[in-house]
Order: sequence, then C-alpha cells, then structure tokens
Amino acid sequence: MSHWRSLRHDLGAAALLLLATLGYFWRVLSGQAWKPAGGGDLVSFLFPTYRYAAARLWAGDLPLWNPHLYGGAPFLADTQSGLFYPPNLLLSLLAPTFPYEALQWMAALHVFGADVAMYLCLRHLDPARPLRPAAALPWCRRR
Repeated sequence: MSHWRSLRHDLGAAALLLLATLGYFWRVLSGQAWKPAGGGDLVSFLFPTYRYAAARLWAGDLPLWNPHLYGGAPFLADTQSGLFYPPNLLLSLLAPTFPYEALQWMAALHVFGADVAMYLCLRHLDPARPLRPAAALPWCRRR
C-alpha cells in the first residue's frame, strides 16, 4: 500500500473516531447533561482546582499553596493540580475563568486522543506488517 493511500486510510479512521467520540459525548457537549452523571470528581475536585490555577496564573502568581483546600495545602507540589500539564496550562491561559464546559470538552478531546493513539499503535506496531485500517478500529475487531 502506498504511503499516501495509507495516510488517507488513517485520516479516515481518525474522522470515524472523532464522530464516535462526538456521538458519545453529544449530550454533554450540547449542554443537555453532565459528565460524569452528577459530576463526580470532575465537579467536586478537579474543576475548582483547575479554576483556582487559572485565576492565580492570570493574577501573575505561581500558585504554590491553596488556602481554600483543607485549611491550606500545597498546590504546586500536588500531582492532582495539573498545573503544568499542557492542555490545562493552555486552557488556563486562554480562558481565565476556566468554564466547566471547557473541562467537559477537554475530557472529550482526551478520549479522542486516546482513541487515535490506540488506533495508530495497533495499526503500526509492527511496521513490517501493519494491520489493515478496519482491523485497528476497536469496533471492527473479531472476537
């Protein structure tokens, strides 16, 4: 198979994975539902944490400490803060109010990125014998 034909197949598979991700998250992304149902850690912990980081960064501070958590707790040293995680940092710099909808979109994009990475790994794990595009898609594999 030529390189361009292979690339075309991979882009087509990525488009199918994007449609599947948007189909799964359509109620969330349209504002009709929350993900996860009831919010879970996304609402109760991650959203306030990321929003605090965005507010501090926009104020010109490096948030070393969070005075709002447990009567005060390390922030920068906490792995859950995700302060320097590129998507969080980019979103913090682009949207200082860090709306919850942006966090839901970020969750959907993470799922899409994982889908594409899994597809590419399955498809090109053995370059001498790449899987056919349909065989690397999760719903097309035979059991």
